[in-house]
Amino acid sequence: MAEVDNPKWEYLKNLLDKVHAIQGAMDKKLNKPANAMDSGKVWTSKTATEWKGHLHDRVKAYNGAVGALDDEVSAMLSATPRKCSQEEADRWHQQVNSYNRTSRY
Repeated sequence: MAEVDNPKWEYLKNLLDKVHAIQGAMDKKLNKPANAMDSGKVWTSKTATEWKGHLHDRVKAYNGAVGALDDEVSAMLSATPRKCSQEEADRWHQQVNSYNRTSRY
């Protein structure tokens, strides 16, 4: 039997492309405010110094989280074959359609 493009692979690839676009938009968004805090021209006081330390921790966590957004989708994509049988493709479409009919927003 001939193999067809795997719709699950195509879905994951499109999802990964969207995640990469979001990552590009979000990447290092907090760096500019953190650098402004470092300059000492934005806010200066004992509280500002303490808060600056917290901000750097948050910037590091934020940048790490943004960078990791695509990890799970990439892993799923690499574990999904690009081709599958027509029956597998039909089953995947049925599962997605069934989910879409039962999910409520």
